[in-house]
Amino acid sequence: MSMADITFPTLLQDFFQRRLVSERGVSAHTIASYRDSFGLLLRYAESRTGRAASTLTVQDLDAPMILSFLDHLESERKCGARTRNLRLTAIRSFMRYVSIRDPASLPVAQRVLAIAGKRFDRPVLEFLSRDEIQALLDAPDREPPTALVSRLATKTPEWACRSACRQWQLRAGRPAKRPDREWRHSA
Repeated sequence: MSMADITFPTLLQDFFQRRLVSERGVSAHTIASYRDSFGLLLRYAESRTGRAASTLTVQDLDAPMILSFLDHLESERKCGARTRNLRLTAIRSFMRYVSIRDPASLPVAQRVLAIAGKRFDRPVLEFLSRDEIQALLDAPDREPPTALVSRLATKTPEWACRSACRQWQLRAGRPAKRPDREWRHSA
């Protein structure tokens, strides 16, 4: 592919097919997130420029356009700073790819890459006090032993369920009921 053949639609398609899928091996969730980001960006750019997405160029997606799009996300779509930064991450990833594949677009890509993520307050992580931890540990187990055995039975062999039930009986101070036969692990 010559430099003259590099159009915005070609770059975007190569970015998704070659860069994300083949080279980087990103998850389907990442691809879906990036797809949604570019869907929003392209619809916004179409409305701003009055041109179809297929006729846009990398130069149309310059820093002022991207900043305007990010402001649109917050003001019109009521997105928070985290969502804004997620969309910006997708755009930055694409612009890094553009800077490698299309050196003529490098100045535009550099200006977009210089856009900073928006800072936001992180919630304060609170820990339990010693008294709260002790209260949790002292709380009685309200689950009957049959529920534990039922849960274990779906995921473990029968001998392990019997062992868990026996352990529960011993902890509860109940006399153990002996099975009719000896339970052995069959490998």
